[in-house]
Amino acid sequence: MIFACEKAGTKLQIGFMRRFDPEFVSAKARIDAGDIGDPMLVKSLTHGPGLPPTWAWKRETSNGLLAEVNSHCWDSVRWMMGSNYERVYAEIANLKGPSKGIEDPEFYDNAVVSIKFENGGLGSFSGICPPAITVMTGAWKLSEQKGSFRSENSRGAGCDDL
Repeated sequence: MIFACEKAGTKLQIGFMRRFDPEFVSAKARIDAGDIGDPMLVKSLTHGPGLPPTWAWKRETSNGLLAEVNSHCWDSVRWMMGSNYERVYAEIANLKGPSKGIEDPEFYDNAVVSIKFENGGLGSFSGICPPAITVMTGAWKLSEQKGSFRSENSRGAGCDDL
């Protein structure tokens, strides 16, 4: 992408908005200040608001849920932990697609990721698209030596899918 933008003379920007969400900013400031010790475990879940467009089903054009909706999880768990990934394990499944008429072999609508960070911390995140009800959720929890932070926010009607 960088090469294509340079060649076209255009700007490239990646927007990870969780770094500007007041709850995330406040938690990160407390983490950086050492208020509750060193991060040990960070968890995030993101349930997308609906089915992705068909171009997002293919690995050559998107890589699906993990590259689209869960891109914010990849960034935020690393940012909150304050460490790069050492090891990552992921599982994906197409559990709801057939009932929505999606038989594409590359499509998946459920994902779970386990992470070991270079600093020894652990993390995980999950994604579902679409959830049981139409809602965009983003919840996270960070456990540290002296306590934990938790946040849940949703845009839509209800959080029954959490």
